[in-house]
Amino acid sequence: MWAFILLKLKSFGGWFAAGLLFLFMLLAAWISARKVGTAEAQAKASDDRALEREAIATRIVNEERASNTKQTEVIKGALNVKKENSVVDDDVISKRLREEWSRD
Repeated sequence: MWAFILLKLKSFGGWFAAGLLFLFMLLAAWISARKVGTAEAQAKASDDRALEREAIATRIVNEERASNTKQTEVIKGALNVKKENSVVDDDVISKRLREEWSRD
């Protein structure tokens, strides 16, 4: 009886080995696909971080430009007022200030 069981196991041994090999190949393909997916996700995350840093840098530069433009306009306005006041008499300046800053 044991001889019969051993004989049947030997005849199915090739099928058993082929099945194990097939399962091993599926496992290897799955692990490889996971590694590729992980690498792609890391590359995408790196690109996203680079784009975010670039957007932050661009925003900072634009804010600096806007700030510099405002400062330039304020300085020009101050120089224009100074130029106007340097030509006009003190009485006219006092009168203009009283008119503009009076409480009605």
